[in-house]
Amino acid sequence: MLCAMTQIPAARYFDSRDSACSGGSGLVEEVKFLGLNKIEEGTMLVSSLEDQVRAASLMVLVAMLGVAIDGYVIYAIVTQKVFGHSFGAITISQMVATCGNSFMFAVFVGPITIQEVSWHSTYLGTRIGQLLMIFWNASLFSHLLTAINRFVNLYFTYKYEIIFSKTVTYTTITIVWVVSIAQGIPYFWRMSMLTLTCSNTTVL
Repeated sequence: MLCAMTQIPAARYFDSRDSACSGGSGLVEEVKFLGLNKIEEGTMLVSSLEDQVRAASLMVLVAMLGVAIDGYVIYAIVTQKVFGHSFGAITISQMVATCGNSFMFAVFVGPITIQEVSWHSTYLGTRIGQLLMIFWNASLFSHLLTAINRFVNLYFTYKYEIIFSKTVTYTTITIVWVVSIAQGIPYFWRMSMLTLTCSNTTVL
């Protein structure tokens, strides 16, 4: 028999020994985010609450450190003019994305995990996940733009200022963020949640 699981990322696991998913003991409705559950011959091993709190606290600490470092880099670029205009602007774009990602983990993901992990599967929790996706995509695309910028600087040195003019630089940065936001927007509607149909499946 087939069964459906919805509302990803609130993942659900099924035991292969169950003939049907509805009401079966093999259905695990909640997955601990930092203490990932493991299904082994129908037995679920769950990390202790203390381990979960320690991991979430470490997450918050590292995320806050990331926010501080990214903020300092942005400040240094703006005030000290340590990079050229084009490369500096692209680097700021990447730092803003990375800082946003770290901020979400420090202020929302970590504290929610410590307080009540089930809140991650609520509407607000999934929206936080979508914002993380936007910042993550913007960071990746900005990194790609940085690589292209360095390539042009090395192999087309005399044309670098023309290729990466202010107009081109700001246009490409805008494209990076527009594409990142466009990729995240569809997930802000419940109807876009992934629905997975499975039959006699075991997740290890």
